[in-house]
Amino acid sequence: TWEADFDDAVCSGTWQASPISGNDTSLDNSRFYGAYNYSGTDTESCPNSEPSTTSETGIVTIGSDYSKRAGDDYIYIPSSESSETFSFTHKDGYYISRTVTISGDMIHIQDTGECSGVPSPCFTNDMVLNFNDTYTSGTSDINGSDFEGCQWTETGNFTRVDGTATGPITMTIRLIGVPGGTTLGGLDITIDYDETKVSFNSVGAGTLTPGAIIVPNDNGDTVRVGLITDGFYGASSGSVAVLTFDIIEPNIPTIEDFTVTMASACDLMGFDAGIDSSNISIAISDN
Repeated sequence: TWEADFDDAVCSGTWQASPISGNDTSLDNSRFYGAYNYSGTDTESCPNSEPSTTSETGIVTIGSDYSKRAGDDYIYIPSSESSETFSFTHKDGYYISRTVTISGDMIHIQDTGECSGVPSPCFTNDMVLNFNDTYTSGTSDINGSDFEGCQWTETGNFTRVDGTATGPITMTIRLIGVPGGTTLGGLDITIDYDETKVSFNSVGAGTLTPGAIIVPNDNGDTVRVGLITDGFYGASSGSVAVLTFDIIEPNIPTIEDFTVTMASACDLMGFDAGIDSSNISIAISDN
C-alpha cells in the first residue's frame, strides 16, 4: 500500500490522497472566484474644499493567488480560511496591512496604510462586498479616510462575467517521452490558466487511469491535480486526466492560455519516476 503526499511530491504510505493544499479545507471559498464587471460612484470630501464625485468602472478578478495580492484589479482571498491578515507594498510605494474576512455571502476587506514622511496610519479603507445567493452579482460599499482629514465613500454594483459563449472546453492531459516499461502509480500536475478567459470546473480520470482517485485544488488561476491509481504504463497511448473549464464571455481561449508549470510522478513502490513538466502534453477542444 502507498500514499501520494503531493505537498512534498513524495509517494509513500497507505491508499489515501492527502490534501494538496496545506490550508484547512473545511471552508471552500472558491464560490467567489471569477471575473466581475464593476461600476460604482465615489464621493470624496476634504477640509476647505468642495466634495467631488467620480465614476469607477472596470473588471476585477477574485481569486486566491497570493502573488497577486497587491494588484489593483485583483482581490486576493484565502482559499479555505474565514479570515487572513497579510501585507504588501503598493505599486505607488506605500505599505498596506490588509485583513480579509469571509462570512456567508460577504467579503469584508480592511486596509491600513503606511506612507513615508506622514503620520501613521496615512489612510484606512473599509470595503464590504455582498453577493447574491448564486454569487453572480452583488453590491459594494467602501468607506475610508486619510491623515489630512479627507473622507470618501463609494457604492457600486458588480456582475460576474463568467459564461459559456461556446460551451465549456475540455483539456486532455497525456504523457510524452516516458521510457517504455515505466509503471506509474501517482501523478502531481500544476497548470496555470488565464483567469480572465476561463474558470476551472472539474477533473476526471483519463483512458489510462479509470477508477483513479483524483484531488483537484484550484485557486482561481492555477489548478493542481493529484492522481492516485493502481498502476499504468506511462509510455502507453492514452490520456491520464481530463479537465473541464468554463469559458468567460466573450473570450475564445486557446492553448496559449494554459501552461504546465510543475509535474512529478511516482512508481508503484513510491519512488520518484523522473517525470517533469516536459513529459506533459495538453490539448483543448470545445464540448
